[in-house]
Amino acid sequence: RRRSFSFLSMFLAACVLALAAVALAGPYTPDTTWPTSIPKGASQFTAMALDTTSEEGLVYVAQRSTAYPQPILAFSKEGNFKFAWGNTTISRAGTSWGVHGMTFQAVGDGSLWITDVGDYTVKQFTLSGKLLRTFGTSGRPGSGLAPLQFGSVADADGVDTMFVSDGDGGVNNRIVALDSATGRVVFHVGGSNPGNTTQSFRSPHSIAYFPSTGLVFVADRGNNRTVAFAGDSGAYVGEWTCMRPGTPWGLRVMDDVTLLFQADGGSQSISIFNLIDVTNTTLGDCSIVEVVKVDRAVCNTPHELTLDPERGELYVACVGTPNSNIMRFVRECDETHTTRCRPRTVAPRRHPRA
Repeated sequence: RRRSFSFLSMFLAACVLALAAVALAGPYTPDTTWPTSIPKGASQFTAMALDTTSEEGLVYVAQRSTAYPQPILAFSKEGNFKFAWGNTTISRAGTSWGVHGMTFQAVGDGSLWITDVGDYTVKQFTLSGKLLRTFGTSGRPGSGLAPLQFGSVADADGVDTMFVSDGDGGVNNRIVALDSATGRVVFHVGGSNPGNTTQSFRSPHSIAYFPSTGLVFVADRGNNRTVAFAGDSGAYVGEWTCMRPGTPWGLRVMDDVTLLFQADGGSQSISIFNLIDVTNTTLGDCSIVEVVKVDRAVCNTPHELTLDPERGELYVACVGTPNSNIMRFVRECDETHTTRCRPRTVAPRRHPRA
């Protein structure tokens, strides 16, 4: 009887958590008041990252167009442009800055890890733009691990271990795990040649770390699947394909509500996956709890995203032109959704460019 009761209690608890995760997933609607303006010339937005360690909590944006003199922009949570940096430390080729992916690392005072596809490197910066370290061999693409080389390096995410997706085209189709304190290569998954096995990828475009389980999710864009592997070993855990015919482009995890957010530039949407059944060894069923549509006339080609775990907000960077843009999506409070949400009281409008 005691064993049956224990099993029943665990089952009911799991059901409650599953329902909570679904309830926290939405509904998401565009916040048309954010940002208040975008600097003239900034365009082709590739990535966003949120400072979660300071009270100010700035939102950082990566943009490619050299029509604006800096590749990294900072905005307040109210949507006001604050400052920009990066023109002396991020590569430039013709009319494009080399920025692609960006993530915030919540260690110490916090830092930004930025993938520089034009320089074939991953770079760590302070939040004010001081270059701290460069990983990879500057200006030299390749597949070497000692010395470390990258190809078309796409994205990074992690904490003590930084997981780098090296495969937006270029010479590699792999994930490289780096000790974020020393830069030592811990392991790698995949290689130069593309594939669709449990240990290979075809254009791994983005990556997301799930701290609660230690798993790492890979947006294996060329194979139209999301792959999960163990963050301590690189062992394959499973893959999801229920987003098809959609395609994974950008990934981030909202850990404490067990949700995975996937940007899909092809279908103009953000899919939200339930992670409640995911463990460190099993992936569980592929379950999409909400699909957020992104209007192409406002934000063309969602590329990467970031999340505000405290306020439940979703930020999206759209790289396509015309209508390259950055957007914030918020959850509207109602009888069911009462946390991490807010009333939407402002009529829709398109923000001006400064």
